Amino acid sequence: MLILSVFVSGNTPFVQEATDYKDIYRKYLQQNKDIEQYTGWEWIYVNEDDIPEMVLTTGYQAGGDMLLAIYNGKVYGNFLPLCFQYIPKKNRILIGKGYNGDNSDSYSQCVCKLKEGELQTLVCVEEIHNYADDTDKYLLGNRSISKSECDSILHRYYTRFGKYRLGGGCSENLKAMKELWKR
Repeated sequence: MLILSVFVSGNTPFVQEATDYKDIYRKYLQQNKDIEQYTGWEWIYVNEDDIPEMVLTTGYQAGGDMLLAIYNGKVYGNFLPLCFQYIPKKNRILIGKGYNGDNSDSYSQCVCKLKEGELQTLVCVEEIHNYADDTDKYLLGNRSISKSECDSILHRYYTRFGKYRLGGGCSENLKAMKELWKR
C-alpha cells in the first residue's frame, strides 16, 4: 500500500497551498486514492493548537488507523497499529500493541507525542505473560522492571496529564481497552 510505505518510512509530507485545515485535509484525501481501506474518520485534538488531527479508521481494531497531522501547511501521516488512546490537547497518545504466541503473550504500551507532524515515542513498556508458569514479566527496553515501576512510568508519561479518550478503531471496543489497561 503506497500510503503506508510512504508515511511509515520517513513520514514524507504532503504539501498544500490551502490555508484552511479542512481544505488541506480535503486536498490530501482527494490526491491519495490509496486510502480506500479506511472506512471512516474523526477529528481529534492531540496537541495544544487549534488545528485538529484527522484519524482515518478501518472500523476495526486489528486494521489500525492513520493519524493525519498538519504542520506548517503540510499533512503528515502516522500509522497507528491496533488501537490508541489520547489525552485531548495534552499531546499524549498511548499506543497499545500485542502479540499472542503459543507459550506467551506480549503487550506493549508506547507513549508518544506529535512533534512537527510526526509521532515521537517518549517511552515504551512491555508485559510478557508466560503460560507455562503463569508469570508476568515487565520490561522497559531490555531492562526488567516491576509492575509498580511499569505503572509509575505510564503515570509519569501519560495518565497524570488527564482523562484519556479512545480513538479510531478502539472507540467501539471500550471494554477490551480497559481490560488491557488493567494488566
